[in-house]
Amino acid sequence: MSLVVDRIGELGQAIQQKATELVIQVRAKTDPDATFKSIRKALENSKGDCDVFIEIVLDESLVRVRAHPSLKVEGSSDLETALQKLGCQIKWGGFDVTPRAAAAGTA
Repeated sequence: MSLVVDRIGELGQAIQQKATELVIQVRAKTDPDATFKSIRKALENSKGDCDVFIEIVLDESLVRVRAHPSLKVEGSSDLETALQKLGCQIKWGGFDVTPRAAAAGTA
């Protein structure tokens, strides 16, 4: 039996690392300048291939904006925690989360 490993990661960060999209939900009642500067700084410290979207409710409408392509990130629990400390809600997406079961063999 052989095992070939391409990449090793923490199980607790599997969702963040497999995601191809990060949606950051910003509360409308925040100071936009300070909040968006802090978000940008967090994103710049986590360069990767995951697209970033920002959502905010304005005048009872949900506005979703795609961040500039230079702000693609690598998903991690550290990035998620940093953004949550800024009062943001985080959603990771862009991957298939269909559960798969291993087939049981009989002898």
